[in-house]
Amino acid sequence: MEVGRLQYEYVDKNIVRIHIPSDEKLEISKVLDSIHRAKNVIKDYFKIDNFQYVCDSWLLSPEIHELVSKDSNIYRFYELFDVSKGYDCIRDIFDFVYRTKECDYRELAEETSLQRVIKEYLLDGNC
Repeated sequence: MEVGRLQYEYVDKNIVRIHIPSDEKLEISKVLDSIHRAKNVIKDYFKIDNFQYVCDSWLLSPEIHELVSKDSNIYRFYELFDVSKGYDCIRDIFDFVYRTKECDYRELAEETSLQRVIKEYLLDGNC
């Protein structure tokens, strides 16, 4: 189910998974509006109360959070959640940030500030 900028999926036991479509910019105001409006829609659509949101995304990587500017939408998005250590998201980063499959880190694009900081981080031997 889609409400504004985000998509919502009922998992089970009053857990609703948030999906972030990659087809537009992650504007924090649109994210907050979606979460706010979704509360009532989820109650009506899925017939549940007292649910929790979960989100599995490279956008919630603690490493990415440390690399980006505090003014960035990615940083602000991370701050909306209680983040726990998740999976190794390097494949998702290649896919969503670089639009490529695994490759030599030295060959990664540097067209955006996000691409530059991630590339530098990887070239410094970090994961």
